[in-house]
Amino acid sequence: MNAIRFRLQLGGVAKPILDLESCNGCGACLSVCPTKAIKILILKQIQMSQFSENENWYVCSIVVQARPEKLNQVKEAILAIPTAEIHGEKSDEGKLVVTLESNRQLALADLMDEIKDIPGVIVVSLISNYLDEK
Repeated sequence: MNAIRFRLQLGGVAKPILDLESCNGCGACLSVCPTKAIKILILKQIQMSQFSENENWYVCSIVVQARPEKLNQVKEAILAIPTAEIHGEKSDEGKLVVTLESNRQLALADLMDEIKDIPGVIVVSLISNYLDEK
């Protein structure tokens, strides 16, 4: 909670002051913002080479429902995400079982949003979320 402070403004709304070096992406600032004006954005392209055995590692499993005629394009776009893997597929139904990994938990939500925005994707459903602690 040391990453954000609010400076009171005379006759106005308090102004947030962010210390990005202290931010760990916990999201605590989201709940205290009275106008819900804060949104956390995490870099979407996480390189596997940045993985360290000394960090926690987050893994989630999702089901992606896509239009069957767009499934190959959807698969190609998902596989372009460095930490995404496709583990199962029902081609005739347009369903994929996908895992996403990150060393930042909030990055998983960003990756799910990225997949949701792929042309041909109908819905993305979170099935499980796992923390592999250091």
